[in-house]
Amino acid sequence: MNWDAAGAIGEIVGAIAVVASLMYLAVQIRAQVREVRLTATRELSRDYRSLIAELSRDDAMYSLYRQAIKDYDGMPDEERTRIHLYFYTRLFGIHEQFHLHRSEGDIDPVFMASIERRFAEFSRLPGAAMWWRRNREIYSETFRRDIDKIFLESAEQESKSGNVPIDPAT
Repeated sequence: MNWDAAGAIGEIVGAIAVVASLMYLAVQIRAQVREVRLTATRELSRDYRSLIAELSRDDAMYSLYRQAIKDYDGMPDEERTRIHLYFYTRLFGIHEQFHLHRSEGDIDPVFMASIERRFAEFSRLPGAAMWWRRNREIYSETFRRDIDKIFLESAEQESKSGNVPIDPAT
């Protein structure tokens, strides 16, 4: 065997090793992406369940929530301020996190679709639209577009059902 043949065999073995390393790396990256998606989904699911649990355990907060979803603008200032903080930090705050994770592709799409359906139900409530109309400017443009779309689709469904929709952006 001459040196040229030995060099060619070495290059082939080296190329095979590089391809094998790249394949292994691709498998590891895919597994890591899957784990990130599961972790984000798990954390957001926990936050969402915590949000619901808060309302079910705290009678005063539940009462404020019930008033707010019916007529946010008609609430006394102190109560409206308290529920505003809840909507801002918890309700819309969690959905802002959903939006961020979805835009980065690191949340399970089936879980995200479920959350969007739940949020669409919430968006049909008159007080939710009132709150969003008053406070939408505090959020990023992309988040506003997504939430506006949900509110408008809900308003269209309400209109088809004979209920008077509330345009959240006006």
